[in-house]
Amino acid sequence: MGKLYFSEEMSQKLSKIYSRGLVMVEAPAGYGKTTAVRWAMRDVPSEQIHWFTAVTCLQDTSLDWFIRQIGQLDQDAGAALRQLGFLNRSNVSIAADILANLEVSEPCYLIVDNFQFIGDNWPLPLLQALADRRRDELHVILISQNFGKLRAVFENTTNVYRFSSRDLLLNRKNIAEYGQQLGLNLSRQQTETIYRNTEGWAAAVSLYFEHLCQDGGGLPEFQDMDALLHEFFWGKLSREEQDMLLRVAVFDYIREEQLPEIAPGQEAALSGLLVRIPLMHHDQRERISYPHELLRHFLLRMLNTAPGDFRSQVYESAGEIYRRADNNKKAVECFFRAGNDEKLFSCELTGLLNEKFGDTSYTALAQTVLKRCPAGLLAAWPLSMLRLCVTLFAGTDFDGFAAELERAHDIIAENGDPQLMGEWHIVAAFREFPNIAGMKAHYLAAESLMTEPSRIFTPREPYMFGTPSMWYLFYRKPGWMMETAEELRDMLEVYNRLTNHHGAGAYELYLGEALSVQGKFDESDIYAHKAAMLSERWQNASVTYGAALLLGINAIYQSDMISLQKAIEYLENKALAYPFLQHTAINTQMAETVRGYLLGLMMEPDRSAEWARGPADMLNDLTFTNFMAKTNRITDLILRKEYKRAIASVEASLSLDSRLISLSTRNFMCVGLALCYLAIGLPNRAADWLDQSLTLAEQDKNYTFLACFRKYLSILFLLPSMKKKHGKAIQEIKALEIHYTKAEESRIFFMLEKYPEQMGQLTEREREVAQLVAAGLRNKEIAEKLFISEETVKSHIRSIFNKTNIDRRSRLVELLK
Repeated sequence: MGKLYFSEEMSQKLSKIYSRGLVMVEAPAGYGKTTAVRWAMRDVPSEQIHWFTAVTCLQDTSLDWFIRQIGQLDQDAGAALRQLGFLNRSNVSIAADILANLEVSEPCYLIVDNFQFIGDNWPLPLLQALADRRRDELHVILISQNFGKLRAVFENTTNVYRFSSRDLLLNRKNIAEYGQQLGLNLSRQQTETIYRNTEGWAAAVSLYFEHLCQDGGGLPEFQDMDALLHEFFWGKLSREEQDMLLRVAVFDYIREEQLPEIAPGQEAALSGLLVRIPLMHHDQRERISYPHELLRHFLLRMLNTAPGDFRSQVYESAGEIYRRADNNKKAVECFFRAGNDEKLFSCELTGLLNEKFGDTSYTALAQTVLKRCPAGLLAAWPLSMLRLCVTLFAGTDFDGFAAELERAHDIIAENGDPQLMGEWHIVAAFREFPNIAGMKAHYLAAESLMTEPSRIFTPREPYMFGTPSMWYLFYRKPGWMMETAEELRDMLEVYNRLTNHHGAGAYELYLGEALSVQGKFDESDIYAHKAAMLSERWQNASVTYGAALLLGINAIYQSDMISLQKAIEYLENKALAYPFLQHTAINTQMAETVRGYLLGLMMEPDRSAEWARGPADMLNDLTFTNFMAKTNRITDLILRKEYKRAIASVEASLSLDSRLISLSTRNFMCVGLALCYLAIGLPNRAADWLDQSLTLAEQDKNYTFLACFRKYLSILFLLPSMKKKHGKAIQEIKALEIHYTKAEESRIFFMLEKYPEQMGQLTEREREVAQLVAAGLRNKEIAEKLFISEETVKSHIRSIFNKTNIDRRSRLVELLK
């Protein structure tokens, strides 16, 4: 529509943009956020306005763009910001100081649209610095559907102005005035109908008015935006125009120079059509059209109902355009939707682990493609076939992996290429996992065949699918923890020769983790640093993340917050900074796994990523990459005192495939179950699980995790059966030098403090009395058995009650039976 409407009240609010240092505009799609800001900028000279629009399919360059704009205002400030490099916790305070000292005398508006796509990449202190700057002529405007945690920036800062969805809605009076502006004299009933059907949603109101301006007549009732678009816009287009628009449905934005590729021979008609359709923004300077999210989703739904041949043609054409633009992920998605597996196989199927292609996971994509592909096509693209086999294993489709691996073997054997058969053996080693000797045998077989390094296992595919703990992966046999380290070292020597050190640092990381669980933190830190140096040299991101995690764990267990800060800085400076992993799902999951695990140990799981905070009893989406992070869901349940649900979740997890539930994981879970059963008053069940944990842990002296909760477990340590079977282990756990205070500070098991460790301070006679009480004897029977008076028995029982903070006989029976 040609005319825009803004109420007087809204106009006054928009004028705040000219005086505030930071403006945050937040509302869902269709509320007119961008339109409102553009209207507010209508009289501002174009040279003062600098606009950045984020899109999902492009790498985020918003911070680089922002720094370039600052450099235009102040060369020294821009140079200083560029010199800092990747912004993280260690240097963002310097960046904030640079912005705080910046002086801008001429009006400058820096606008970032679609901030919801890139907000996580903007450090909070940087935004805080923009909010706290003294007022001058620099105005930063952020437009987002959801600011999430960044809302904290504007909560207590006067220099920030916030627009919410409520500010952007039209009331009945606004709708009537808008209609008058367009020459429409709405009746009260018409105004009410529009308001009732749109709830003041600007995008929907404009469609109603466009319908009235063009056709007049009545106002139909609609339940959703799709129905509005179909009636007022889509249904008025010719079939040819509809087909042209469906060709752009796959794109987040459309460049003018792409039109001949999108609609060959119809580019002029398509260009004119894009200008006149609703919910499409045109950047005249950049010659780019941005479909509104509502419009794009509508067009995609229309495309999915189009004839299959046409739909495949649209996706195939888009895939070629994305491939020429080096957007590998979008090209793969389009060829998959088109059903063109040959073109999909011709893409570089690397760096895609854990990606989502619309609603389809990469694992599901691999399953579908491998099942529907004929052997001839797979034979033409053997490396792509093997990469998809790896995807199945990484996504824990173990049966599918085994079946496709056998088919791959037959295809490659017929090919007769020894290099390819060597690649097959490297992939086939996963069939033996976690049997290190079996994996090594495959690697040796591969080494006898291959003359060049593997083309499948490269830095872009992080070692062991981005799992940051080698101990979690490979420690499987009680009593063989250190022997396993030596086995792993020998296996990795062969593997690294085959893959140009793809597994560099994994042995050192495993050894560091093994020392950590024994409480040998200084030695563990040394191996963590060794692992870090090797992984950086050979770009093994999994181990780099693992080293950051291990250093953080050791720091937390020793309550060393300075070392913890250094571990986090290493995570942000090194692990997150591998350029070939930027903006990939696997990198995000590795980072959030490490961060989430550390937050779990700090008893702060609510600060971890949303995907890691999902329902604890949802176990159908587990992978090697995300499993450690998702175990923090259990911590979240415990913090919320949902002990029974935590028990159900952990016990269900223990029945999962043993390739996911390692010995280390099983031990942790046994400790958690012991604590939860104690918390709900079932000490016998708790004792059973603690017995299992101690049986597993004492063979390699893996006592760190048990020692973290020894205060709560002390009541179980006093059970005669427990002392008899695990007495030495219990003493070693009590003696372990560990200063993990977070569990006690959080008081997640505060109800267990009624069973203090003072039970160990009972005299020998009091112990005898206590055990006889637990056996069910009455005071008189105890007196006769111990040859003391009944009054003396009562005196001993009072003393026992005082020392153990137990208030009745049944509690003592429950405690010691």
